[in-house]
Amino acid sequence: MIQKISKHAAGRQLLNYVVGPDKGAVVVGGNVVGEGAGELVQEFEAWNRLNERCESPYFHAALSAFPGDEARAADELTDEQWREIAEGYVEAMGFSSCPHLIVRHQDTDHEHVHVVASRVYLDKNEEGRPVGALTVDDWQDYKRGMDYLRGVERAYGLHQVADYALYTSTERRPERLEYRLRERKGREKLDALKAAGALGDPEAKRKALANARELEHRSVRQRLREWIGASVEAGECASELVEKLEDKGVGVRANIQSTGRVAGLSFELDGVSMKSSSVARAYSWGKLKKAGLGYEAARDLPTLEAATKRSYTTDKGTRDERETGKDARRDRPARAGGPESGDSGRTSDERVAIH
Repeated sequence: MIQKISKHAAGRQLLNYVVGPDKGAVVVGGNVVGEGAGELVQEFEAWNRLNERCESPYFHAALSAFPGDEARAADELTDEQWREIAEGYVEAMGFSSCPHLIVRHQDTDHEHVHVVASRVYLDKNEEGRPVGALTVDDWQDYKRGMDYLRGVERAYGLHQVADYALYTSTERRPERLEYRLRERKGREKLDALKAAGALGDPEAKRKALANARELEHRSVRQRLREWIGASVEAGECASELVEKLEDKGVGVRANIQSTGRVAGLSFELDGVSMKSSSVARAYSWGKLKKAGLGYEAARDLPTLEAATKRSYTTDKGTRDERETGKDARRDRPARAGGPESGDSGRTSDERVAIH
């Protein structure tokens, strides 16, 4: 189960979308009493005016169940189960005392609900009396939401998002950018499938989309995380890990100190380089060894040294190819009749030799 969070300054367009009749909207929870987008906007706005310092008083989250793939059927939940999950989410995010609305949409193949809540809450004294209106703290709200949803997956026996606990706020940003760049390749594949008529029915479309996501949208970090994790779980040694990664086109570099001590690992795949701790915090060199990756200096250090040398040699070769291309462009014959040269038609190397 995943979430998508946004904050809004105005609520009319948001609520028109959430409770719109074309979405098959069904209200399954919440504490507001208004019916229809117009009444709901008035109710939320009346509350939000208690704290006009809050510039974006509307919180919106879409919670989506696993849509299914070739290996596993889609997760299905009843209205009551969605209400329980979403109300728990509202509490985990700090909105239980704020006006909020939970609406289930039935306009797509995958099940999902929308949560709309006011970010304004009443601050109360020890006696429980309101003393002012404040804004709900949104620090690490994305992580808090995903931590809650991981528990929901376990409690309801739903499909668990792989390794999501390893995603942090600092790691997520570059991965999203990388995902967008790789998405272009996936879109080209989908265009080809559409042209071939492979997306003519919902089942074919679902399989095609699943295949495209699997083949084209998996980021470098996700692939490295999967391959390294498999080696650790299998109890392999560092030499075996290097061999498997190189077979998959991964360059492996070890930070080896003058004493022969290995201080860390880094990887390069598809032109993207990253330290092992950037693949996942649990994959730093020290933590990998603690997790079960075997390492004996006499056996594995020569392998790491050789892999590092190969990686740098490959990288240097790529740079040399680029520099050769630059030199070729730079050393094209000068245009005849140059006003200052006197060596028209000769290459730059010939002119250097003459002078």
